[in-house]
Amino acid sequence: MKLGAKNIFDLILRPLLWGEVGASMPAILVSSGILGILGFGVIKSLGEAGKFQNENAVRASATKFQDVMRAELAKTARKFIADDCTGSRFGGVSNPLKFAFDKLDINSLDSGDSVSMRYTTTPVARASDHKDAAKRCTQPRNGIANGARIGAGEYAYFCLKFEASQNYVQKGNLSTQSFWRIPDTFMEVMIVPVQLQTDTPILCRDVNGGAQGAKILYSVYYSSQFGASSGGSLGKRLYGVFYVSGDQ
Repeated sequence: MKLGAKNIFDLILRPLLWGEVGASMPAILVSSGILGILGFGVIKSLGEAGKFQNENAVRASATKFQDVMRAELAKTARKFIADDCTGSRFGGVSNPLKFAFDKLDINSLDSGDSVSMRYTTTPVARASDHKDAAKRCTQPRNGIANGARIGAGEYAYFCLKFEASQNYVQKGNLSTQSFWRIPDTFMEVMIVPVQLQTDTPILCRDVNGGAQGAKILYSVYYSSQFGASSGGSLGKRLYGVFYVSGDQ
């Protein structure tokens, strides 16, 4: 006879749960096994739910600072394209991207601690699906000098890594699911001078006012510290695009 869930409950679990007589030792052992299996399933489900909540908490933390990140990128990018992407005002004509984007402070998170984005050509890929991005970061490009052309225009490409001071990370009010607790987070950035109304790529030297500016594309890479479900990837990514006016 094939027993369904109701049959199992009536024959084995009901006597144990309600104290009915006649529950034999085999019945107790079998029922304990069933309860154990059911318990394992519940615990596993709760664990998966908790992990999902943690993943969402990290993503929410990473998303939260994007407005500040974009503001800092916009401020420096505007100055960079105003100098024809030469980096002259930053004192780094030989390596303009490194000098212009060497360190961008994210002060609004905590004015008393160091939270920043730093120029890098050697980010660490914690997830296997981030290795291609990390490899691209080894070859920053800027305008005609590096052959960085897009249509009739040009672009700048480079990477930044995220850094937070130990004092900031160890603060009691920083959530354990904070983006700033995850090591080796980094970002790809592409700056394309454009005619704003038409989104047409142009040369850096052609940015002369509010009608021109820059299109900034970025991808933020971080790895989950909470693992992944079977077949899943630890690699996580946030990305976006925004525009900066050439007005000073």
